[in-house]
Amino acid sequence: MACDLDGDATPDELHLERHRLCAIVDGDLVPGTSPAWIVSQAFSADIDGDDVDEAIVLFWRRGSYGSSHPFWLEGEDDDLCQHVSVMSWDGARLRQRWTSSALGAHVAQASFENGLLMLEDTEGQLTRWEWDGWGFALVPWVPQENARP
Repeated sequence: MACDLDGDATPDELHLERHRLCAIVDGDLVPGTSPAWIVSQAFSADIDGDDVDEAIVLFWRRGSYGSSHPFWLEGEDDDLCQHVSVMSWDGARLRQRWTSSALGAHVAQASFENGLLMLEDTEGQLTRWEWDGWGFALVPWVPQENARP
């Protein structure tokens, strides 16, 4: 997938192979996602309007929250859960910029349209999410026969 991860207006690439994401930036192969992630989809988009693409990654991993657990969580949190992550180029590698907690629904398809992250679950329900500078916030709407805006 062609993109511009470093903002230099020359093409970079994202590659998804065997459920792992990597990138080619300025001709160099760069590892992307953790071996603990099972990546189901990845694409690039400029989510914050800075003319530099970010990698949007839909993946599965054990645990709802990663290494930082909320204080109310007791016991192990090792269920296989689906997440969305935003990864940005830091000059040397792709770095996690933001990662959701467990999504709760099984997302079958993700896309970025008209400045919004679109998540469609296996039941055909579509939700829209807007980048708010720290993470994605749900944009309320009433779908009409699952029509895309």
